Amino acid sequence: MIVRRMVVTLSTVALVLAPVRAARADIVHTVRHGETLAALSQRYYGDSARELIVVAANALNVQASAGILPGTRVVIPSVSYYRVRERDTWERIAFREFGSAARAPYLAEVNRADLRVDPSAGAVVRIPYLLRYVVPEDAEPLFEIAQRFYGDRAQTRFISEFNRLASMRLQRGQVLLLPMAELTLREEPVCEGGPSLAQTARAQRELEARALALRSMIDHGQYVEALSLGSRLLGGAEVSETQRARVQRMLAEAYCALDRVDLAAEALRDALRVQPDIRFEESQMPPRMMDALAIARGQYAARAFSAAPPSARPDEMH
Repeated sequence: MIVRRMVVTLSTVALVLAPVRAARADIVHTVRHGETLAALSQRYYGDSARELIVVAANALNVQASAGILPGTRVVIPSVSYYRVRERDTWERIAFREFGSAARAPYLAEVNRADLRVDPSAGAVVRIPYLLRYVVPEDAEPLFEIAQRFYGDRAQTRFISEFNRLASMRLQRGQVLLLPMAELTLREEPVCEGGPSLAQTARAQRELEARALALRSMIDHGQYVEALSLGSRLLGGAEVSETQRARVQRMLAEAYCALDRVDLAAEALRDALRVQPDIRFEESQMPPRMMDALAIARGQYAARAFSAAPPSARPDEMH
């Protein structure tokens, strides 16, 4: 990779190296004899082409030389993760992580979420790495930067909007923020005392996929299998509140189909406990689900819907 030489002031380098907030997932690597930036990129990302990101992240492109010597401390940037707290919204998280609530749509999109629905407490969201790129002396066109870092000239508009550029013409020393949503390490560091947030995020994404299988089982009348799968999903340590409420709603459907309104009510009660504002399309709910919901809300007792004793005749089991 050819890195252009340029002369910059110490204040410019400081601006690039000083992040909006301390990165949580970055690794600081001490260079050993014989190591290159390309080799480090291959080791940490599995892709030597990401050398250009390491160069920019360490402001090597604004120094007289992009070479590294043994003993040099090099930041290996990566995405970070954030566990959602009570009353968090996409706007609040975007303001805290990106410095602007206006960047919330991008953050929600990265996490495949609906901007109109606040993330649930306990959920882990991915925070793209904000790469600070200093425009070199012979300022290149914005579309070249889009092609180099995103592999797509069409991302020119995205860069412009994310940085709120008044003009497409760049100036020497201008700093661009380039969010990197897929900049993940090959092996995420594990935090002491439990799974890392990266592992938690993966577990919650896997649960989303298995929740689709649960939905399919119920739609195809496989109620017993659905109850088994749902119990396993709820037994996971990293279930977010939204996920728990959704699984419990589906389990309530399975229980009602098996004529266990009492157990369906317990499932709905738990769903309402973790997500009090959960909405139900009551006009489209079957009678048994309506009964279970009424019990869960405390509108009437569950004893009339409890399971019949084993000795009861079939016609007495309702």
